[in-house]
Amino acid sequence: MREFGLWVYDFHRHGSTRIFQSRTERVIYLQWLADNRHLSFLLAEPDGLSLMLAEPEHTEPIRIVMAGMPLYFDWNGTPSRLVVH
Repeated sequence: MREFGLWVYDFHRHGSTRIFQSRTERVIYLQWLADNRHLSFLLAEPDGLSLMLAEPEHTEPIRIVMAGMPLYFDWNGTPSRLVVH
């Protein structure tokens, strides 16, 4: 069965970390924030799009920031400010 996923590879540790995996939802866009600690990505879900936020170096769960369709966004360099259209 087909699966969709998102992995981050660390060149210093020579290892990868799974950030996301699903059989039904696809990652369609991703962006590192300017703080180099957070990764945001859009998920294509059956009912629309969800903007997700992950911190790959920590075991923090992935957060759903918002959902909707269409969903255009831009971060202000940190995960504390977001503009959405």
